[in-house]
Amino acid sequence: MTSDEKTTPPRHEAWRLQYRQRPYLRDSSDDALAQRLKDVMNNFSTLTSEGKIGFLPIVPDGKRWMILFTHILEEYESRGNKLPTLSEDMPFPQPTAPDLPKSVIALKKIKMPNPGQTLIKFGKRTHMQELYEHGRIRIAPASSYSDPSLNYAVNDDELKFDRVIPRSEVTITFVDQKTGEPKNVKPIGEVTNTISLETNYYIYCVSSTLDYRLFDDFKADSCVIIREPAAFSTRLQDAVQTLIPDWLDWNQSVDYIDPYLHTEKNIDLIFSKHFRFWYQQEYRFAWLPKRGGRTLLEPFFVELGSLEQISEIVVL
Repeated sequence: MTSDEKTTPPRHEAWRLQYRQRPYLRDSSDDALAQRLKDVMNNFSTLTSEGKIGFLPIVPDGKRWMILFTHILEEYESRGNKLPTLSEDMPFPQPTAPDLPKSVIALKKIKMPNPGQTLIKFGKRTHMQELYEHGRIRIAPASSYSDPSLNYAVNDDELKFDRVIPRSEVTITFVDQKTGEPKNVKPIGEVTNTISLETNYYIYCVSSTLDYRLFDDFKADSCVIIREPAAFSTRLQDAVQTLIPDWLDWNQSVDYIDPYLHTEKNIDLIFSKHFRFWYQQEYRFAWLPKRGGRTLLEPFFVELGSLEQISEIVVL
């Protein structure tokens, strides 16, 4: 054993030390800490081909979630608390073992795409057949995704994002009305910085990963695998342009932001989401009005024509 090996702490101890140097969760409420645990574990979990709940390998993505889990564990221990029991309502992948998942059985019949080389739309069979056979697509306003009736994997406020700053890193300055002198005070808890858009916009969301678990997460029994994303993108943009010609359009992968560990000075809300949705690997098409201030938007449909030449449909 070398001297370096003798002095290098175990990996998990190094992560604990990292957290102690900046305990960014110290001022979070018990509910907020429990929600972060849920978010981290949901991203760290996966559905295996045997129908069991597994965890991501260290490379390329597992290490990130292991570090965040260790930070949460350190914070619980600093409060003298144990990790809460993972309840049945946790949005984990749904195990099927000893039976194979229906998604595994169905996907064995196709050539699995490489991550990032296709776009996948999950949904109900009727809608996916309409997409595959006619290119029929529903374009929805971003505000519609804040509907509380939507499930955990879909429900989100697409018009705002909350960044969290520990109280130790915030100083509030005010002027004393009696003396006229500026005074500095610390907030009593963590500070939430809300970034919001003043206008509504349209989006169409797909995934760039064909993960077994996503059928359950999106309550889907089918998916359409778009094997020529560039051709699909051109046809979609052209179709929408005919209906809303004065709108700006973009499409790109979504950036997932950790509300506690964000490093971005400016967040593009249209293509950014809370990191709890990271496992979905969303690719997004968006349309923004040239003149802002739009609030009430209605969904609409476009038809691109048959997608049979550039895609395939999978039905569970």
